[in-house]
Amino acid sequence: MTRFVGLMVLALVAAACSNSTEPQHLRFEARTSVSQSTAITVQTEVTVTNDGPTTTQIEVSTCPRAIEGFTTPERTGAPLWRIYGGEACDAAARIRMLGPGDYYVYNFGPRQMPANLPPANYYLAVDMGYQLVPAGQFSTF
Repeated sequence: MTRFVGLMVLALVAAACSNSTEPQHLRFEARTSVSQSTAITVQTEVTVTNDGPTTTQIEVSTCPRAIEGFTTPERTGAPLWRIYGGEACDAAARIRMLGPGDYYVYNFGPRQMPANLPPANYYLAVDMGYQLVPAGQFSTF
């Protein structure tokens, strides 16, 4: 009986920990502007909004988050590329509290796309660590 109770407590703790790592009631929206002059450069913003009834916390560091490129609008499978920012990462995570209805804007860019992309439609997403956020598309000719 003691072993059963111990396993049950362990299972409840594991479930609580797994649920606490992913923010609840957060909505993500991304916008990307693309410059196709000499090299293709993208500037992306991801806005995270707390749609829930209580205050929640988010990590506001933009590293090691990446802009990823896919050739399908579903943005599934392995990305063709990942572009990380050139910014220096803090040793400590920065935390921000978002009250109900509050938002925070992450800025990624400008970032240069890989050189010599073949002609295609490319679909962008930002890997937020716990969610892949669609971030627009562009075409090469």
